[in-house]
Amino acid sequence: MKTEFENTQGEYNMFGDLKTQKWAREALPKLVPLAHERKTITYQEMAETWFDTKGYQNMGKVCGIISTTLYELERRPDWKFGKIPRITNIVIRKNEKPGAWVNEKISGDRNIAPLKDEYYEYHLLPTYEYPYWNEVLEALDFTIPDDIKPVPIDSNVISWKPHQLLTDFLSAAEHGQIEITPDSITIELQPKPHTRPKQLPEGKMAVYVFSTDTEILKVGKVNTGSENRYCRHHYNPQGAGSTLAKSLMEDENIPVMFRPDKKTVSDLIMEHTDRVNFLLDAELGFFVLNLFEAYIQCRLKPKYEGFKSQR
Repeated sequence: MKTEFENTQGEYNMFGDLKTQKWAREALPKLVPLAHERKTITYQEMAETWFDTKGYQNMGKVCGIISTTLYELERRPDWKFGKIPRITNIVIRKNEKPGAWVNEKISGDRNIAPLKDEYYEYHLLPTYEYPYWNEVLEALDFTIPDDIKPVPIDSNVISWKPHQLLTDFLSAAEHGQIEITPDSITIELQPKPHTRPKQLPEGKMAVYVFSTDTEILKVGKVNTGSENRYCRHHYNPQGAGSTLAKSLMEDENIPVMFRPDKKTVSDLIMEHTDRVNFLLDAELGFFVLNLFEAYIQCRLKPKYEGFKSQR
């Protein structure tokens, strides 16, 4: 149950003369903006508003054709953006549940739908957070009309566009002949007010960024096994050196929002900062971890970097 619902290969991709293939070619560029906006659409809405037909039963076939097309794209030698989420998961029934075919794939029974929260986390969220939908459309030779051009999902949440930064880093690494597959680095967005991470996922390293709406405060990194550093140190002014909390408390011109009064600096950090975690597969190694941290520091120029004597 707790795996991403992957694309599968069916009988037809979207490049043919069948009516459902033509509809699939029209539907995919319209599904992408919905994914960026974290929205769903029902089979009936899809049929009636996009294709002016009452035959919403055919929309299941359209979704299958799109899935087959993405399955084939993932396996093209020139595709460099990793596994593509099953975007047709955002097409749901009128009762706001997934279709019977989806139910069967998840639970083994066409009539048993997954829990709403579980379906969202494992089958909608990967589609919503995937940063390469424009690249998908471009690889399939689609032009995105200006009036429905997708807006990056982080544009109204995190001001400095984490997904674009990762894309730029991967491009720079490729030019430097450093092999990094796109799916080996994932992004976790924690817009304010955020909570402290409970753990560093097993087998992961991390580079993380604290920011406000107007400035980047801190960029840090941890290797595997550095759970205290990842989860707690930056919220504790009496903890280890070179932490966000300690830097704030030592700042003679500490921003007003972080001045402790009735709340601790730890609470104020969680209340007023966005946190972004870049999670790297441990197999990438420490050199890539160091490189990625340095790249982000050079791009974002954080206010508190290193010890006070180094700034």
